[in-house]
Amino acid sequence: MEHAQTSKTAWLLTFSIALLACLALFGSVEYHRRAQGHFPSVRDDLDLWALERARVRAAGADAIAILGTSRILYALDPDVLAAKIPGKVPVMLAVNGAYPLAALSDLARDQNFSGSAFVDIDGRGLSRYYRDMQQAQVRHLPEAWGRALPYTAGC
Repeated sequence: MEHAQTSKTAWLLTFSIALLACLALFGSVEYHRRAQGHFPSVRDDLDLWALERARVRAAGADAIAILGTSRILYALDPDVLAAKIPGKVPVMLAVNGAYPLAALSDLARDQNFSGSAFVDIDGRGLSRYYRDMQQAQVRHLPEAWGRALPYTAGC
């Protein structure tokens, strides 16, 4: 009976040490990554895109809608652009892996949009085949905001 109790204690001690080692490892990796300037980010989803699209509308003529795919999403920092162009409000509407023609079309149809559009697209992205890649985001606007955006979204 005593041997079984000693065995349980040994396994509990082993498990505890392994758990502490894992926590120390993950904690040190997290600390190191944050020290390098990497921080957790917001989940990129349809609601977040709708919020950013609403920011474009709210900024009026000062808005700079940044459209494109991952190239512009990861290459351009809206905060740096805002510092370079005082008074303007850059808003990132680029979507990783989705050409922006549907979003550009949405901005063109929005009679209240009076800002600028900064669009990054290659020749392939102009083809009809890729036209609707951001259609899910555009279609989500009325669902997310109801009557808050008084124009008809969609191609």
